Amino acid sequence: MSCWVVATLACAAAPTIAVLTAARVAQGISAGVAIAMARVVISDLDPVNLTRHLSRMMLVLAAVPVLAPTIGGFALMAGGWRFLFVLLAAVGVVFTLVAWRQMPESLHPDERVRRHSVLARYGELLRNRRFQVPVLGSALGMGIMFAYIGESSFVFRDGYGFGEIQYGLLFGCNAVALIAGFQLSPWLQTRLGDRRLVATAGVVGACSALTMPLSSTLAPGQAAPVVVALMLVLGSAGLIVPVTSARALLAMPEHRTVASGLMGACQFFLGALVGALPAMLDVGGPAAPLGLTAAAALAVITVTAARPVPVVEPAAMEVPDAA
Repeated sequence: MSCWVVATLACAAAPTIAVLTAARVAQGISAGVAIAMARVVISDLDPVNLTRHLSRMMLVLAAVPVLAPTIGGFALMAGGWRFLFVLLAAVGVVFTLVAWRQMPESLHPDERVRRHSVLARYGELLRNRRFQVPVLGSALGMGIMFAYIGESSFVFRDGYGFGEIQYGLLFGCNAVALIAGFQLSPWLQTRLGDRRLVATAGVVGACSALTMPLSSTLAPGQAAPVVVALMLVLGSAGLIVPVTSARALLAMPEHRTVASGLMGACQFFLGALVGALPAMLDVGGPAAPLGLTAAAALAVITVTAARPVPVVEPAAMEVPDAA
């Protein structure tokens, strides 16, 4: 977080676009470390309820895209884009102090490894099907969100003629659907189990996604069916991501620190690839590329979830004294 604050201040003082770009890269690296460590601390302290905690983290991540444009707009009106970075740096200072004073050390000294051991653990995780299957589901679920964020304005503003207010309401409704999926995920997990929950959410989401190209092709002027289908798709993704993320972290409990970083990298790498697919497709009506992309991602999640994978029960894990 300290590096993030320094990088953010460098953004505020950047004299050229090249310096701003380099500082933004440093921001992204620092933020990635912080996010990965937050997941690891949670898995160290309370692995039994990991899905519930991750769903709360996802709640924050889902709220950010809704609140950030509004807050950023006020900040820009108050002092311009440089002031925006100064404001972010001030928030980062607060987070840094809180983490320094309040966050417990959850890593036992015996679990610390050297760099070459970390690289070896990356290989072990990538070869382990207990990690491969859930991290694929988690990454594809994130990809659906990326695709929606990147493509929704073209679908609804350009394709269906939504104005600013209509599009803002749409974005808010979809955020509610996503948040609902995140919060229902741990509750449904205890009743259905991981595989059944992921498979059911995948089937419902894929069927809903397929109605988007059908509706936009057969009834190109009707946005309501597409809006409803998209809410179901995002709700299904919200159900899937916390469960699969928790399973990926617990695939090899002794490697959960490395698993958190590798999972985050896979989420953003595969998520970016999936998120770019709608822009490459030129088929059907305005909602067809986004619907087909989401349907394909959810179909893969459903198929992989249907195959049994041995898991490590959280109750069997050793919880450190910091809990």
